[in-house]
Amino acid sequence: MSVFLWRLFHRRIPVDEALRKMGLPIVSRYQCCRESKTIEHLFLSSAVAQCVWHHFADLFRIQLPGTHAPHLMVSAWRLSSPHVRSIHAYIPLLVLWFLWTARNNAKHRGPLACWPPSTTALVRGFSPCFLSRPSPPSPGSSAAGLSAAGAAGIIRDATSAPLVAFQVPLPHATNTMAELQAIRSSVDLAVARGLLPLWIETDSACSISLLSSSTGHWTLQPCLHHLRLQLRTIEWRISHIYREGNQVADNLANTSVPLPQMRILEPADIPTKARGFIHADAAGLPCFRFR
Repeated sequence: MSVFLWRLFHRRIPVDEALRKMGLPIVSRYQCCRESKTIEHLFLSSAVAQCVWHHFADLFRIQLPGTHAPHLMVSAWRLSSPHVRSIHAYIPLLVLWFLWTARNNAKHRGPLACWPPSTTALVRGFSPCFLSRPSPPSPGSSAAGLSAAGAAGIIRDATSAPLVAFQVPLPHATNTMAELQAIRSSVDLAVARGLLPLWIETDSACSISLLSSSTGHWTLQPCLHHLRLQLRTIEWRISHIYREGNQVADNLANTSVPLPQMRILEPADIPTKARGFIHADAAGLPCFRFR
């Protein structure tokens, strides 16, 4: 792939435009449209290329630069990455490579069909986890593996009185994704309402470790990057709490999976069962978890 990228950035790729300039009498026609096949059209401006680029731009929550030069696209994408060595920074190189291999398969291994099926294959090749079939969620604030899940949390004052709660449905998420989303939503909600300084309690030791480091799986980087930027501007602390002491959030998360969108709960809107856990916490009653 490194040889391909070198040839691409030096415009040494044998697209129809380059072959025609060499004097070869060929018909330059893109597989799915009537435009001449140039490097810019093949890798950036064609319908299939735009589909793939926008898929990953939405996935990593970045703004695509307005350029039709592959090397400028790669440079702009890498500059938007919080960590140069993360998978986020290498996504554009993989996109270019898979676009090229998909083009060659469509042209030389026939039949010369339209490219939308290849678009699906490209996206599936990059992120099979995001296209997997959801499995039933397990109890807790997320589902085991990658499946339908829910994240939830509650913000309370120093006397344990509830101020606001939230529920977030997650169509495809792992346990860690759901835990980080719960922290992110709680921080965003606290900042928006001016409920600061903030003491975050979570039963996910993994999330605490990720927030205190600069590493993390590439699927977690967008959420981690947002959280790190947000936490730099406020006074906060985070601590671990056992799941037995986190029953309010667990209960809200278990009922958030079928929701169509995020729901904000004022104190009067909190479900009866979750409100019972709140009263037990305020009274200092012990919590138990039975398996």
